[in-house]
Amino acid sequence: MVAGVIQKKTVWFAEDGDLTLQLCERESTGSGPAPPPTLDPHACCAPPHEEAKYRFTFVSTWTPQTHPRQYPTGNGNHWSDLIGASHGSDYTIWEYGQYASYGIKMVAEWGSPYRLEREIKEEGDNVKTVIFSRGLFPAYGPRLRNMTSYFKTDSQRNLVSAVSMMGPSPDWCVGISKENLCTADCGWVERKVFYLQPWDAGTDSGIMYNSSNSPLDPPDPIRPITSSDPDNPRASFYNPNGGPIGSLATVVIERVSIRNRSNTETEHGTGSQGGVHGGMPPKKPMMGGNPTMPPKVMGQPDPTMPPKVMGGHDPTMPPKVMGGHDLTMPPKVMGRPDLTMPPKVMGGRDPTMPSKVMVQEPTMPPKQMGVITMPPKTIEIIPEGDIQTMPPKRRGKVVDCMMTAWGEWSECSKSCGKGKMLRQRMIKQRPRNGGEECGQTKERQSCNVARCTSVDRDCRMSEWGPWSDCSVSCGGEMGIEFRMRDVARRARGDGAPCDPLKEMRACSANPC
Repeated sequence: MVAGVIQKKTVWFAEDGDLTLQLCERESTGSGPAPPPTLDPHACCAPPHEEAKYRFTFVSTWTPQTHPRQYPTGNGNHWSDLIGASHGSDYTIWEYGQYASYGIKMVAEWGSPYRLEREIKEEGDNVKTVIFSRGLFPAYGPRLRNMTSYFKTDSQRNLVSAVSMMGPSPDWCVGISKENLCTADCGWVERKVFYLQPWDAGTDSGIMYNSSNSPLDPPDPIRPITSSDPDNPRASFYNPNGGPIGSLATVVIERVSIRNRSNTETEHGTGSQGGVHGGMPPKKPMMGGNPTMPPKVMGQPDPTMPPKVMGGHDPTMPPKVMGGHDLTMPPKVMGRPDLTMPPKVMGGRDPTMPSKVMVQEPTMPPKQMGVITMPPKTIEIIPEGDIQTMPPKRRGKVVDCMMTAWGEWSECSKSCGKGKMLRQRMIKQRPRNGGEECGQTKERQSCNVARCTSVDRDCRMSEWGPWSDCSVSCGGEMGIEFRMRDVARRARGDGAPCDPLKEMRACSANPC
């Protein structure tokens, strides 16, 4: 439990000393009911036709008062553009223990969100909404705004992840990863608050805000930054007494609405007929015309209108004479080309038109310019196939993909009847400049393929036998007596297992 004290707009305190109270969960006595089985933290049972809209608000709490050690002065302190998404469980933007993608590397080192945005969009149906908001320059101040964005979720894409770089820094960020907005009762979270701690993307070995560039190759996994990691007195968050680092930012996710999707609606809305024209109907096609009017034929005069004559004489006016010459010309009708003319032949010679040869005109002599004879001008046409076989232009060093070793196989999903086992590995370094591509990150194989013999059955025990004699016959000391029972019917499949066969208790004997 944390509290805050505001002295004035730019001076406030939070989470230090007595402003933080740690609450511990009471240990179970073992007498209560057994805890429910662990559920998938990323699962969602919300109705498939339902989607929820949320407001995402990022509030900076990284100030010289809350984090005075080595705080960057001037306007150098800032938060980069916020980038994230609502997505499904098959996609991970970032996660502790995993290696940063190239998009995360660009955010962490340079504050650039565009490569990560492209990676997110390449996931296709795994992503519901891309979250984006402009960064904060500087990171604190009396008129500092918040980074705000809106996004949507549904039963298949119910997780939200986001990241922003703190600058200046080698490769430090804050963010949330795969937070589930679906509740256990198949609803949607109303409000959720996250207090963000810094983490290291593992692509640069710097330990201070203004450390010089020092790339890590191969990179390290993403890990949280603490007051003892890096364990170096020069580190920006180092504290010889240990203790937690105060949160650098707060993320508030608030539900705005819930609605049912119809089959005709899309992610970007159905639009409106008027568009930007304020309700005007859409323009008619040029060739279609008004359905209540006869269609216009291109190149032919409209029978309801007199022909438009330009360049000819008006029958009510005498012809115009210029310089003694009669310039009366036959009327020129301004119409579109006649659609009855023969079709244009693509790739062949039109019998009604002279051929136009781009490479060389065989019937014309070379053009003479004075005494210099110029060769005929030619245009080289490169076949399409030759363009497609041109080698790609490479830039920089070729870097092959680097992956971790395969992890252990998971437990079989079924005890019989063809279950599945899964193992995974992670990408440490993505390929660049035409390097070798990465392999699969997940591998599955069948297990327990034997056919199930029958339905599950619980174990059944026989009645208890009589108690034995006490182990001490006399003397007033404490002894032990026991009783036994047998298994009447063993468990089968996933049925309840058998209980103990022996039970003991203390006993006392009379004085000798």
